[in-house]
Amino acid sequence: MRSTAFLSSAACCPHSLCRERRGHGCLRGYIGAAPAPPVSRPFPAKLALTPAELADTAADSRGNRSPVLRIAFRHAFLRAPLPAPRLAIPFVTPPPEYQNVHTVAERHHLRIRFPRLVQVVPDIQDKLDIDLDAIEPIRVTPRFDPTETYIELDLGVPHAGIGGQTQDRSRAYQNFRIQRLLFRVATGLIAPYKKPWLFPQALGIAEQVIRPVSDGGKIKYEQGVDPREICNLRYLTVIRERLSAALRPGEGPERFLPALDEYQPIGSTDGLNFNSPKDKCVPAIKSHLSHAVVDSGLERKICAVLDAADTNVEAWVKNHRLYLEIPYLYFGNTFRYRSDFVVRLTSGLTVLLEGKGDPNEEDDAEATAARRWVQAVNTWGGLGTWTHHICYDATSLKGDLLRLMQAIAVSES
Repeated sequence: MRSTAFLSSAACCPHSLCRERRGHGCLRGYIGAAPAPPVSRPFPAKLALTPAELADTAADSRGNRSPVLRIAFRHAFLRAPLPAPRLAIPFVTPPPEYQNVHTVAERHHLRIRFPRLVQVVPDIQDKLDIDLDAIEPIRVTPRFDPTETYIELDLGVPHAGIGGQTQDRSRAYQNFRIQRLLFRVATGLIAPYKKPWLFPQALGIAEQVIRPVSDGGKIKYEQGVDPREICNLRYLTVIRERLSAALRPGEGPERFLPALDEYQPIGSTDGLNFNSPKDKCVPAIKSHLSHAVVDSGLERKICAVLDAADTNVEAWVKNHRLYLEIPYLYFGNTFRYRSDFVVRLTSGLTVLLEGKGDPNEEDDAEATAARRWVQAVNTWGGLGTWTHHICYDATSLKGDLLRLMQAIAVSES
């Protein structure tokens, strides 16, 4: 008996699966590559593969070697249920542990009180003065604003297109006149007070400030920077803001008018209770609060110095949730500056302590505003004497606090 490779009737095939598909030949004959023309050959000893072998053979044929196809064929031929999808389990970061930070009732002697100032208003009459020591030097450097820009006229690697050109400030430098700059600064300084007769005094103040630090001014040029770079509008804005913050009436410090918060003029460390991530909390000893919430390694080191037994620190607190804020102006926008720590020394002097790495322009604006705030609070005199200090290295903080205490004692004597 002879037969062809493609059976003409399902009745000739013993597979139950083939009998269900009436009108088709054995599935072994049409799955895989393109069918070959019918040829006569001896009937094979084994008519067909088992259903599982059939599915594996079809999935493993050329072009179909994929585990996904294997599962699909098994589902089609064997009516096997599809396996449950294997979903990737995402890595879930465990939630941080929290530490309760609260006021310690037994440490009432370490309580710190502070004024809440809305703003500092200089009561300008007919005489102007400037506190040069309160002004941070204005640094003129390409780090803040590039002095040269190369414009490529084609996309791609620089200098590899159809050419380009370098734009610098040579044209602005040619038109630069120092007197014009001084007049613009002086005009902007007295504009809010609407007293044009103060212009000569404002011009004298501008001449004091707009000169190199080496000549007693407040302009610090980085090496290699053209002095005419000061004509840049960026630096003109910074000069105006620094001068406005350090401006004071010439009749005396009593002309400063600190505006206290109408509803809560005095703040303190009483009644605080909040939670903070445990890895940011440092236990405190000389503080009215149980812990200090730190944001950097430098602040951790400062906490250790303030808690040391051999320092002249009587009490301190981290300025977190205290809302001791100082308003300041930066490029025309109003911001709030919060010093990192409030420290009371054994002499009664209170220090706004700030920990800083590499300062930028905004840090300088904050320092200028803080010194103005200190002057207003000291003029008011309701909570003793205050000062502001920036710490760049925790190892020198102990000596810095001692020198601050001695300097204030000398000035008051």
